Amino acid sequence: MIETNPEYFGQFTIVIATELAEAPLLKLAALCWRHAIPLVVARTNGLIGYLRLVVPEHTVVESHPDNPLFDLRLDNPPAELVALASKTNLEAMDLAQHKHVPYVILLCSLAQKWKQLHGRMPETRPEKDQFKLFIQQHKIGSDEQNFDEAVAAAHRVWTATTVRLKKRNRKERSMKPFP
Repeated sequence: MIETNPEYFGQFTIVIATELAEAPLLKLAALCWRHAIPLVVARTNGLIGYLRLVVPEHTVVESHPDNPLFDLRLDNPPAELVALASKTNLEAMDLAQHKHVPYVILLCSLAQKWKQLHGRMPETRPEKDQFKLFIQQHKIGSDEQNFDEAVAAAHRVWTATTVRLKKRNRKERSMKPFP
């Protein structure tokens, strides 16, 4: 089939080959490689077997990284966030409204209040612990998860935000369709 009508495989988005001899498999792999069609090769011999994927290199983006980098810039918040936080009056809210204030708004608002009271953000360990207690003191209910999130993320208020540059060193790989 490969020699008589090689373009036949161009209509597929994936090709699965099982129990093929080496010569036709190499031809099929080269053909699929040229057309960027993934080729799945499976072979079994009793209870032993293998499964291979032949596909050109492609980029995969991990949408759920193990260590997400948060960049909330709460040490130097944008003017829009400061304006929104200053409009948020926690004392005038009922419990239902209080529970639904995003923790970023809470942190920004309470950091501004802390700064007005103390003249600067917390620097020492006791001051940082007092700031966390300051956040907890603004809770009006026992089950306000947004305040718990704000306490857990309080370090983002006093930690300086930096831009990390990462150099990439890529080696050119040979484009062999099948080893």
